[in-house]
Amino acid sequence: FPSEKIYHRVRERKGTQTYSVGLRSYNERFCKNLIKHGIVDQKSGKETFPSLPAELKKDFVRGFWDGDGTVSGACSASSMSFEIISQLSIFFAERDIVSSVGYSIIQSGKTFYRISIPKKSLPDFKDLIYYDGCLGLKRKIECINDKIRSIRNDEWRLIAGNSLELKQPSIYININMAISNGIGMVTSF
Repeated sequence: FPSEKIYHRVRERKGTQTYSVGLRSYNERFCKNLIKHGIVDQKSGKETFPSLPAELKKDFVRGFWDGDGTVSGACSASSMSFEIISQLSIFFAERDIVSSVGYSIIQSGKTFYRISIPKKSLPDFKDLIYYDGCLGLKRKIECINDKIRSIRNDEWRLIAGNSLELKQPSIYININMAISNGIGMVTSF
């Protein structure tokens, strides 16, 4: 693709420089082909989950989450397209990842849809979407990894508070606890 058709933008976002790249094309055939695959300009509410081989779907979801989602605070993504949000919900359900869908009416009167991943499902979400070595936004990968570490440290604190004298672990080990009469027992490692 000719380099003059590709534009780069650098801007400040929450104290961090962010970079974006765009493509400008007036080739009707090329544009119609993009539209056929669900790639439309701007946020039109017409976005769809493209027909992709199964092994590429998680990469599409990561790209969508990198662009229209957040992993700081609540882990959620938004769109004016109910279709893409409902398709994301199905994608997660097929992989046993819990999600919830909500909406709000924005100032313009349009409906804005949101899909959220609850805290208990974040480890599975991370393993599927932001797996080690994936190509994604560095700040989102770091943020989700920090959230997972925090969740796992909270689990250790809960265990330690119930029965064990544990210090903050540097690695996470899955421990099943049985609480009986206020006494904790480690049942497996």
